[in-house]
Amino acid sequence: MLTLRKNLTLAAILGLALTACTAAEASEQVSTVSPSDEHAHWSYDGAQGPDNWADLDESYATCATGTAQSPVDLPLPVDGERTSEFTITTERTKGYVEDNGHTVQFTDEDEGSEITYAGKEYDLLQYHVHTPSEHTVNGEPAAAEFHFVHQAEDDSLLVLGVLATEGRYAGQWAPFVRNAQAERAEIRVNLARLLPRKLSHTAYQGSLTTPPCTEGVQWLVLDEPVELGARQIEQLAGAHPHNSRGVQELGDRELTGGRGIRLKD
Repeated sequence: MLTLRKNLTLAAILGLALTACTAAEASEQVSTVSPSDEHAHWSYDGAQGPDNWADLDESYATCATGTAQSPVDLPLPVDGERTSEFTITTERTKGYVEDNGHTVQFTDEDEGSEITYAGKEYDLLQYHVHTPSEHTVNGEPAAAEFHFVHQAEDDSLLVLGVLATEGRYAGQWAPFVRNAQAERAEIRVNLARLLPRKLSHTAYQGSLTTPPCTEGVQWLVLDEPVELGARQIEQLAGAHPHNSRGVQELGDRELTGGRGIRLKD
C-alpha cells in the first residue's frame, strides 16, 4: 500500500543532496505553494539568478560549493552495464495545480505513485515543470522537463525526470496544462498515462536544482520523452519562461543505465 505521509509540508523543490542541510531539512524544501519568507528570494535571471544563488542566503551555499549538483548532461547511450532498476506502482489520484512562484506544480493528495529503488520505497509528493528542460541529452535541451518528486520514510528524495518534446497533442496532460496559469485548480490524473511507454532510464546521485541545492538526491531520468502539442508547450512556458538551471559538472559521478518496471497501472 502506498504510504504517503500527509503531514509533510511541500516547500520549494525544483531540484535536490545532504551537505548544508540534513535529509529532514531538505524535505521541508520540497513542496511549498509560495516562496518562503524565511529565506532570500531567488529567480532564474539577473542579480537573483543561478550564478548568484549562493550569495543570496547562507543556506544556499551548496549551490556554489556542492560537488554533486543537478542537472547534468546525459551522454546517451550510457556506457557500461545497465544495472539500475526501479519499480513503479501508480493509481488514479487527485490533487491541485498551482503556481508556487517558480513553477507550475501538482501536489498529490491521494497517494498516487510509489517507486521502489535500491530496496527503498518512495512516495510521490508532487510534480512540476521546467521549460526548457534542465537535463540535456548529448548537449541538447528538450522543450520541457517534468520532475516527479518522491520521498522515503527517512526523508530521502528520489526524482523521476521526464523530458518532453514537441509533437502530438497529449490529452492526458490537458488537466495540468490548461491550469498552468490558473490561481489554483483541483484535478484528477492518471499518473500511469503521464509517463512514456518505456521506462529505461539513466540514474545518478545529484541535488535539488533550486536553492538550497541540497545534495543526496537520487535521480532517475527517463530515456524516452513524452510528447506535448506545440500549444501545450507554449502554455507551460507562458507561466514561467526559462525556469531552468544550467547543467552542472558531472565530476567523478557515475551515470548508470537501467530499466523500470510497472507493477500496476
